[in-house]
Amino acid sequence: MAKNTKPIVCPNCGSTSKTDVKTDQFFCKSCGSHYFLDDENVNVNISYNHNNISKPGSLKNASIGVTIFLLLFGAFILAFRFFIPTHTKAQKTDAVELNFYSGYYSDIVYKNTATNKPVFLRLGKEFLRGVDDKLDLVNIHALYIDPISKAIIKDDVVFERAKRLDNGFDNFEKFSDGTVYIVYETSTLFKLDMANNKLVNVTDNLIKQFKELAGGIAEFKFDSDELIEIITNDGDKFFFMPAKNAMFKTLDDAREVVNQLIPFTFNVFSGELIKEYKIAGTWRTKSEHLVPERKFFEARITYQQDSLLFIASHTVASSQSPTILQRIDINTGKVMWSLPAKKMEYRQVEKLEDGFGVKYYVDDGSYTSGVYILSPEGKIVHDYVIERGK
Repeated sequence: MAKNTKPIVCPNCGSTSKTDVKTDQFFCKSCGSHYFLDDENVNVNISYNHNNISKPGSLKNASIGVTIFLLLFGAFILAFRFFIPTHTKAQKTDAVELNFYSGYYSDIVYKNTATNKPVFLRLGKEFLRGVDDKLDLVNIHALYIDPISKAIIKDDVVFERAKRLDNGFDNFEKFSDGTVYIVYETSTLFKLDMANNKLVNVTDNLIKQFKELAGGIAEFKFDSDELIEIITNDGDKFFFMPAKNAMFKTLDDAREVVNQLIPFTFNVFSGELIKEYKIAGTWRTKSEHLVPERKFFEARITYQQDSLLFIASHTVASSQSPTILQRIDINTGKVMWSLPAKKMEYRQVEKLEDGFGVKYYVDDGSYTSGVYILSPEGKIVHDYVIERGK
């Protein structure tokens, strides 16, 4: 059928300036559109350029312009996202960079049993931004630090996406056999693997090992010497002794074993240093005043094991006076050496391969803390300082 005679125009810009591509298909020289004629002699557009309607011969320039525009626009978006804080909902896995880790639970100094080198373990909270931009969740990290070189040995994630307001970890507890434990959320018990720098969840192993715990564990407590008190989901109470890997039904059942492990202890009552000896078959003790001529003010025993005794106390009766840390002879009560008096809290002393590790907190308004590495004679060899908020 013959086609009606009428001008062939570009369906996009109306121009009649065109180039024949093949039969009934054309390329518009004005805007760059590619079109053809259907069987009813009607113009049909295949593809056209929105950015060039009225500028003949400018297809190449338009393409370059579009490319430049897109590059500039992309750069602007990247810059905006990088430099300008937004308040849109972030992904739930977005970590919030504050002071390395934004909060800390407990910490402890110990000797790695494989390398014999000191390690400072800190349990840190990495805040995560959740829905509505709120910091509802945390990753809990075990951060192992060399207090001498100040290098991070290892950074383990113990729990992922825990609730920020959960109680979290309690304090570390060390027992006479050298083992260290810590409780998480009252019902989960971890043991510190001091050879591999790792916290190991031993809760399930205890349940499997001791049939008394088959109903599950409701709570762990560090309330008794050498014993971990366990309350089951059924409300029953037991006492686990790490040094002997033994379970006892009552404190009386455990008494003789405890007395064998710890034949004597030290305490400070009314400023006087007392050495207390366990009386076999009872929970009673007999006491010996080691240095009756001296008073210890607001004293805290920071370490007592074997032949070692360390006491932190104020220099005078005032609670605002400086604090001294002293190594005491366990037989005579005499001072073997002292650290200089400072406004300081001494929170832990640990025997190392060659000297001692001392965890401290500065009480002079600077809010700094850290770890001293001492020589056997009590000289400060290294000082790992943690600035305020770090």
